[in-house]
Amino acid sequence: DRTATAVPFGSTEDEGEKGIYTLMAISAEKRYINNVDVYNYVMAAGTSSFADSKYIGSSSYGNRDIIFAAMRAFGKTTVPIDLNFKVFDNEALDITTAQAAKWTAVLTCVLPSAALIAGAVVYIRRRHL
Repeated sequence: DRTATAVPFGSTEDEGEKGIYTLMAISAEKRYINNVDVYNYVMAAGTSSFADSKYIGSSSYGNRDIIFAAMRAFGKTTVPIDLNFKVFDNEALDITTAQAAKWTAVLTCVLPSAALIAGAVVYIRRRHL
């Protein structure tokens, strides 16, 4: 059941008007921490259609003004968050120096030499056959 009741401030639920409403609530809390104003903001929407282009682009709805005002209010204060860094993928190579030297020699000397020898063989066979 997706019905809700719109109740004017200071009225009872019986005086409200039942219907289907798209909910969006914006809340702000002001606290003092070490004698500094700290604001906390919460914006909750009951549906993602609140930001559809039908409602944002139309002048008959106030959704554009509400969302712009909320983003301006949320964007005024930089709130540092304390999230720990987590490495999701470790791409480090676990090889010794001797193994690294061996692979360097293979990739820079042996493979190009093999390609040159194969090229020389093909060139000589085509030239003399």
